[in-house]
Amino acid sequence: MESIICTSCFEIYDEPLLLSCGDIVCKKCLNSNTTISTLVNTIGVINGVTSIETHHNQQQINCSNQIICKVCDKKVSSFHLNKEIQLLVESFKIKSCLKHSRKETNLYCGDCKVLVCSSCKSDKVHKSHQVYDYNLIFFNALYYKIEMVMLQKVRQSQIQSQLADQKSASFNNIKSSDSIKKKDTRVRFNHNFFSNCKDIQYLNYLKNKIRELIPKNGLYSKKSFYMKSIEINKNSVISYFNLATTMSETPNEKSLKLYDGTTVTENDLYLKSIQLNPTNAFCYYNIAMGLDNQEELVTLPSGKKMNKIQLFVKAIETDQNYSLAYYNLAKNLKTNTIIMSNSIVMKRKDLFIKYIHFHPNHSFAYNNLGLNIKPNEVIQLLNGQKMNQKDLYRKSIDLNPNYSNPYINLASITTDSTVTLMNGSVLTKIDLYLKAIDCDENSSNAYNNLAAHVDKHQIICLLNGTKMSKKDLYLKSIDCNPQNANGYNNLALFLSNNDDKIQLLNGIKMNKKELYINSISIDPNNNLMAYNNLANCLKTNETVELKNGKIMNKKDLYIRCIGIDGTIPRIYINLAKNVNFIEKITLEDGNKLSKKDIFTKIIDLEPDQWIHYYNLANSLKLNEQVKLINGQKIGKKELYIKAIDLNAYDARLFNGLISILKNNEVIKLLNGLVLSKKDLYCKSMELEPNNSNTYFNLAMILTSSDVIQLRGCTENMNKRDLFIKCISLDPKNSKSYIYLADEMTINDTVVVYNNAEMNDGQLMNKLDLYIKSIDVFAKNAVAYYKTALYLPEPLESVQLLNGRAFTRQQLLLKSISINPRMAHSYFLLGQLLGPNESIKLPDGLHTGKKDLFIKSIELSPYVAQFYFGLATHMASHQNALEMIAKINGYRIKTRDVYLKSLYVHADYLFDITTGQLFLDMANMQTAHGQKINNIEQCTKAIDSDPFDYNNYFQLAYYLGFDESVTLLNNTNMTRNELCIKTIQINPNHVQSYFCLYFSLKNSSDDQYITMLNGEKLNKKDLLSKIEYIDKKFFDIMFHPLYNLINK
Repeated sequence: MESIICTSCFEIYDEPLLLSCGDIVCKKCLNSNTTISTLVNTIGVINGVTSIETHHNQQQINCSNQIICKVCDKKVSSFHLNKEIQLLVESFKIKSCLKHSRKETNLYCGDCKVLVCSSCKSDKVHKSHQVYDYNLIFFNALYYKIEMVMLQKVRQSQIQSQLADQKSASFNNIKSSDSIKKKDTRVRFNHNFFSNCKDIQYLNYLKNKIRELIPKNGLYSKKSFYMKSIEINKNSVISYFNLATTMSETPNEKSLKLYDGTTVTENDLYLKSIQLNPTNAFCYYNIAMGLDNQEELVTLPSGKKMNKIQLFVKAIETDQNYSLAYYNLAKNLKTNTIIMSNSIVMKRKDLFIKYIHFHPNHSFAYNNLGLNIKPNEVIQLLNGQKMNQKDLYRKSIDLNPNYSNPYINLASITTDSTVTLMNGSVLTKIDLYLKAIDCDENSSNAYNNLAAHVDKHQIICLLNGTKMSKKDLYLKSIDCNPQNANGYNNLALFLSNNDDKIQLLNGIKMNKKELYINSISIDPNNNLMAYNNLANCLKTNETVELKNGKIMNKKDLYIRCIGIDGTIPRIYINLAKNVNFIEKITLEDGNKLSKKDIFTKIIDLEPDQWIHYYNLANSLKLNEQVKLINGQKIGKKELYIKAIDLNAYDARLFNGLISILKNNEVIKLLNGLVLSKKDLYCKSMELEPNNSNTYFNLAMILTSSDVIQLRGCTENMNKRDLFIKCISLDPKNSKSYIYLADEMTINDTVVVYNNAEMNDGQLMNKLDLYIKSIDVFAKNAVAYYKTALYLPEPLESVQLLNGRAFTRQQLLLKSISINPRMAHSYFLLGQLLGPNESIKLPDGLHTGKKDLFIKSIELSPYVAQFYFGLATHMASHQNALEMIAKINGYRIKTRDVYLKSLYVHADYLFDITTGQLFLDMANMQTAHGQKINNIEQCTKAIDSDPFDYNNYFQLAYYLGFDESVTLLNNTNMTRNELCIKTIQINPNHVQSYFCLYFSLKNSSDDQYITMLNGEKLNKKDLLSKIEYIDKKFFDIMFHPLYNLINK
């Protein structure tokens, strides 16, 4: 029906003329002085796009035989009558019904496509059919014709607007472009409004009805027009859609009432349009654009619920050429890929590529595509053109030189000193940022990034002549965008300490912590550097409260950083520094990590950095192993070796390896070089020649007769020389004076230097060195003890360098006051006292000779000299009470104390001829550390040969009465169990019976040892076994001592 309506006057054709331009108008329209249409031109604005008024003169040109088409404004050279339409118009005249001659055919049957009368509507043929009033039919036809003309004008307007935008639009104008950000208000429907109608009446009535939509003042109300359309036709798809778009233009209007009183929202109108036409892509798109977040759901008329992303996908499914749906789907995707309705997987970059195919001149699209590919990636557009990231940014700039973002992005990926744009301009990185600022003076990122490339005290001149420093740029960045998290983070770097403050351009003053906290509040989920920098500002146990009320300490902040990005080694290193060796921290993903686990993770992230292997080695125990992420098991020693392989020029690595090697052990590096512990010390001193500790430690493993030659030294150095060198490098090293003195006899002297140049030396004897050690460190308990020990007999006191005089007893008491566990000081003090003499200790207790000996044994149970001294004192008394000693709760007789001295140290030997015990003073101590090493050696020996009885007895030898040890097969054994195991392998091992004998407290039958063969032996039985196996051993160990004690 719309084909009989004139496109110019919107009335039924009166002599339809086909013009040479292709338009059909009435004959009267050729002579009309009006515009294309009073109705259309009065409307003025349609669907959010401003119409461009015809710029040609609407009058007919006063030239012979030359006129202007009122529809397209083209010159018309010829025209003729369109007979086909003329016949169609003639057929649309009032007729009588063929069946009911007295009634007119004023109704239309939509099923039969014919005109009928009111009587036909109720007969059996048309009773169940859809029959419409021809008034409604004409209105829809006329409405469609009006929409088509307006759409044509809108398209012309859009084309001219785009051309104008490409030439002169600023960044801000483009940024708010309706074609990108807002809902799609274009009209694209397939109308089929009863094209087979053959008759029409009441033409003037319908024309007046249309004109009622235009107020008397001539202004057009779109909302009233569309609401009136819905009132006339409840199933008008286009009317519901267009009414919804008018609501989007007035954000404050949340709902409106239709003709029937129904209150509807914008989405209700779109959903109604979808219900009438489920293939309407625009409705799905506009609903999606109206959703605030991706989690919000909308229920479609079909009952299916969809979120924002699914609605964009549905719009594309409905119209695969819907470019805006591709663009906004890409912009709203949180993941990198999306599965379309046809099961095709598209990446975000593919969606932008698809959009560019429809809009090859859209600057934004190229910029966004560049942001979604890797720096070295090359993509191919649908037109076959290949482009990398730099090409895309350059293309974006070429299409719109006033768009600031591609300048910023291009600068951020440029590694060369300059970059050439498509117009031939050569710009540096700083030039690109300056150009971005010139395009958009409120571009926060441009100021921020420019500041990052400017020196701290450099002054930069903007293209508008403004001069700014680095700090000014950061301040401007924040002023342009107070939500710029990076700006606050970078500005904080200008503050040297936590208490300094800086004033923003809005007048607010903030300190370093406040800047980081503000940065975190803006971006709490991705602001890794702000969390890290804030953590670095805090002290060990300090906490800070964020703006969301959460209280966090250093570890919490580092853990948050890992939650944001778990691939940055520096964060793990910072966290490890704040975790102790026994602590386990819990990450945000629930994983619990110890300190060594953190270092293991760091190695996985940076396997080629030596420092990580070094740190992991330092976190392990001596024989502990750790499993790396790649499955490799590695121990402390192997980690140091790996670190040395990566960096053979750091003395710390060699020192670490030295600390776990035994004195006579050698190590093979990964380069094949075999080094002893001495060699490692020499290598360390070569790398760090002024490290006094290395000279000291090397001296400690040498014997007095050992001599070494360091690289670069022409002379050999012995143990004494190394201590002298250590003192010259560190004159405050108190221990060096003591150990140097220990290498000298009482009459020796040595020249000591207190500077690295080793000049102006001082001649010192043994006692001078001990006194110097006290002067260097006044709380060195060993120095006081040594001074007392080697004080010459004629001297009753000695004067220290501070002028104070001390007697021998005062020196020992001073040693005990500094270190109450100084066992040797108690023993020597006991030796100085008479048999019945006592002395007041620093803790206020009066203690006698015997108690001092017992105290020394309790503090150091592995020194045989202490037992021998106690036993000698006990044997010298006739008093029975003095012949019993209570050590650690056990009552021990004199004989047992003597035997303990034998058992503790093998160098105490018994002289059968004299019945006396004597002591090899050169080896009177067994260091506790040596004991631990011996135990480890024995457990390894048992593991390698479990049938050698000597291994079990040697291990038992190093254990105390109540001690136990875990073998490498995880079996736990006491000292007695080890002796029993020895006897099982060698039934004649007399020493094992001897140990078992002394483990029993008394000779009663209720105390016995159960052997592995089930035999139970008490103390008497064990003694009989010893006598039976080795009579000589029995006589030496028991009879002489027994006679000696009972004299």
